[in-house]
Order: sequence, then structure tokens, then C-alpha cells
Amino acid sequence: MHGEQLREKGQIFGSLPGQMQKTVSAAKENETLEPLAKKVDNAVTKLGEVSMGLGKTAEFYIRTVLPVIQGRLDSISEGCGAAIETEDTGLGGV
Repeated sequence: MHGEQLREKGQIFGSLPGQMQKTVSAAKENETLEPLAKKVDNAVTKLGEVSMGLGKTAEFYIRTVLPVIQGRLDSISEGCGAAIETEDTGLGGV
């Protein structure tokens, strides 16, 4: 796949760890690079773990917080001052 096709499918970052693993595997074959390759391999594994966590955090934000913010913005753009005039943050004040 070409870069444009990967971007269109949202896979450009999803394919990065696999490409990094290929490079690390090749480096492990080199006696001089092997110790460094093991460290990079651990870092790539951690990167994958963090990426998964960030993906879940982003999904939570998009599904829960973003709709509330969008609703407030819609109310403000429609001229409803209640969205920003409410003092109690529990009732939606900002």
C-alpha cells in the first residue's frame, strides 16, 4: 500500500510497530547491534501498549465528553445563554 492509501484507511500509525519490529528483527541478526536491538524491541513493545491505552482513552473521550461539549457549543451558537450562565457545574455550567 502507498502512503496515501494507508492514511485514507487510518492505518499509517497502525502499521508502524510492525515495520519497527521488522527492523529490530534484522538488527538482532547483527552481533554488534543485538544488545541495542533488544532494548529497542522492549521500547517498541511498550509503545504498542501505550498506543492501545491511548486509543481506549480517545474512544472514551469521543463517546462521552465530546457530545456534551458539542451540545454546549450548539446551545451557545443558537443564542442560549443558559449553557454558560449556569453557576452549578453539575447542571452544565462551564
